[in-house]
Formats: sequence, C-alpha cells, structure tokens
Amino acid sequence: MLKYLRLLLLPFSILFRILVGIRTWAYAQGILSSGEINIPVLSIGNLSTGGTGKTPLALWILKFYQDQGIRVAYLSRGYGRDTKGIYKVENLLEGAKKYGDEAVLVAARFPDIPCYVGENRLLAAREIIHAHPTLQLLLLDDAFQHHRLKRELDIVLLDANRMPDNDFLLPAGNLREPISALHRAGMVVINKCESIDPLKGRIQHPNIAYSRPVFTDMVLMENGEEKVLTLEVALKRPLLVFAGLGNNSYFFSQIEQAGGVILHKWSFPDHHVFKSSELKEITDTWRRLSPSSPDLVILTTEKDFCRLNSINLRSFLAPYPWAFIRIDLEWLAGKDTLINCLQEVIHRK
Repeated sequence: MLKYLRLLLLPFSILFRILVGIRTWAYAQGILSSGEINIPVLSIGNLSTGGTGKTPLALWILKFYQDQGIRVAYLSRGYGRDTKGIYKVENLLEGAKKYGDEAVLVAARFPDIPCYVGENRLLAAREIIHAHPTLQLLLLDDAFQHHRLKRELDIVLLDANRMPDNDFLLPAGNLREPISALHRAGMVVINKCESIDPLKGRIQHPNIAYSRPVFTDMVLMENGEEKVLTLEVALKRPLLVFAGLGNNSYFFSQIEQAGGVILHKWSFPDHHVFKSSELKEITDTWRRLSPSSPDLVILTTEKDFCRLNSINLRSFLAPYPWAFIRIDLEWLAGKDTLINCLQEVIHRK
C-alpha cells in the first residue's frame, strides 16, 4: 500500500525538486542574498527528515573544540519550542518549552558554551557575535538547507539504515534535497553503521566518516536521589522504555542489543510534548509489573528528559525509579578526516 502511495505522490516530488533547485540556484547566483559574520560558521545538517543523530554529533564537535581551547557558540532554530525570537539558553528550568529540547540538552552538557536559539539564523548569529566578541567559531544545528547565513563548512549526516540513494524527495519519500546536493558539503558522516563494507561506494564524496551511536551511561532518579550508573550495571534491571525521537525503533533495538530487557515500550513522534495522561499509562504499567519485577525502571532518552523538565512532568515520575540514557559517537572510519576539516575551518577567515 505504501509503495503505491509513494508512486501517486511522485509528481509532487518532481515539483518539489524543481522548487528546491530554483531556490538553491538563486542563492548560488546571488539573486537571493546570503549574509555573513566575521568568524567561521560550521553547520550540521542532513538530506532527509527524521532522526539521523545530529545531536550526538553536535555534542561531539563542541567537545572537540572545547578540548582544543577554541571559543565556540551553538545556534539552533529551537524546533518544537513555544516561543519566537532569539534567546540565550540560561534557565534550564524553562526548558524545551522556551528553547527546544536540543538546545537545552546542549546547554546542560556544556554550561560554559554560549547556546542560543533563533529562527532567523543570520540575525541571531550577529547578536551572538555582538554579545560574545571573543568567539572563534559558530556551530549551526540543522542548517544544510538554510542559505541565508554563509558557512565555511557544511557537515551532512546520513542514516546508514535509510540511505538517500534508495529514497525519494518529499512528499513521496523523506529527502529534503536530492543526493546531488552533497556536492555543497565539505564532509559527509554516515551514522548508525553496523558495518562499513556494505556502504562503501554508495555515496560519492571525497570526505566521508562512518560512526555509530553508543550508550555511555545512565542517570537514575530513585528514592529522591540522582546517581550515574555504568551501562553494565544499569541494564541488569528490567525496563519500561518510552521515546519521542525521529527513529524510536533504532533506540529500542540499541537497548536490546546492549543487553537490556524491555518489558514494554512506547513510541511517540519526534519532539513530542508529553501529557500527564501518557505518563500515567506508563506509571500504571510500572505498578502492574513491578510486583513481579521489583527492580523495574522507567527509561527514556536524554532529549525526552529535557522535554519532561520543561513542562514539570519530572515531578509526575518522582515516586518511581526512572532514568535517562546518554549517548556518544563511536568512529568506525574517517575520524581523522573529520578532525582535519574541523581544524581547517578555524583558519578560513
């Protein structure tokens, strides 16, 4: 059924490709203008809708620059927030409702890095430079299709399980741009790889790295205390898992492959704003199953944790043992190529 629906939508995908091509050409020819700032700008983006793992890559890049002593700032449009305009993420208790979950997560991980949201990236970038005149680099999140602010480097992230050479443009498929748009990227990262060999040759680009997300640890809230558990210890306990990511099934399978036992799972849309009724269903399930599984834990992702915090739903879960899991990237190949690109961009202005 889905196959036939896609075929019916193909004419609209062709029209979408024409419109995207005209817009990109207009910026390239200067018909539509792009602004710039006086420090290098690096963007992370993708070709498709859905989760490719941009946030773990953004965290990895920010840590790389921080370890190098580079003064970097982070700018997101703040997808999923209730506000408009430019804000610096300062009060985490206001959380995702004001700033969006990704920005809150970044600000929580890197309290010393200026973290901003703004739908007008050019205006926001200029405000950031004015407020932080000693900055050396600006990192843009989800900005490959954003042409109004010039960049010195675009990094495009692809999902190894949903490669663009096997997909259609919107609305028949998930692609925002055709695969030929990768020529604008200075670096391509293929994420969620189980093996590199089946992926070789599918993307033609001089700079490619291969990665996969890995769990680092789990932050557990239990009996009024917060503690960090190693993965080995944490996954010995049975789990109820809920997530609102671009690709929840991948997250669930990661937990199971790491040895976790999931008794029940709930899948919500990306950037989902949770309701107390939804959490009540989860806690009711915990009460029903906990007599036979006394170590049962309610588990979610770090991004979902940020959204819970923003709408005061952490207190709803407080009587129960619950946790969120943290993720990093493991590099299978091409890490040195990526590092070279990251180092070079600093000197491009």
